[in-house]
Amino acid sequence: MLFVRLVLDDVDAAKGGMEMALGSHHLGRVAADQADAGAQGCAREVEQAQRGDVLVMHMLMVHRSTTSSCSTARRVIRADFANAPLPAQLEWLV
Repeated sequence: MLFVRLVLDDVDAAKGGMEMALGSHHLGRVAADQADAGAQGCAREVEQAQRGDVLVMHMLMVHRSTTSSCSTARRVIRADFANAPLPAQLEWLV
């Protein structure tokens, strides 16, 4: 499973870019209240993207949006993709 983000506005740490725990998708499903602990052993990277860039990520990578320190927009379009039914206990939110 993947998700794809089409960046509509330039984004960096100051604009609240997404922080990703690299390799955390290898942990499998992580409960929201365990995400910080699960990401502890992973290198972290904050999204640096320009308008029109596309970011493709594994669906289970631990990630979060950082706090913006400016008032400019950080719009994206996100699409989720899977080539098989969801694993047990997961379901698409419609």
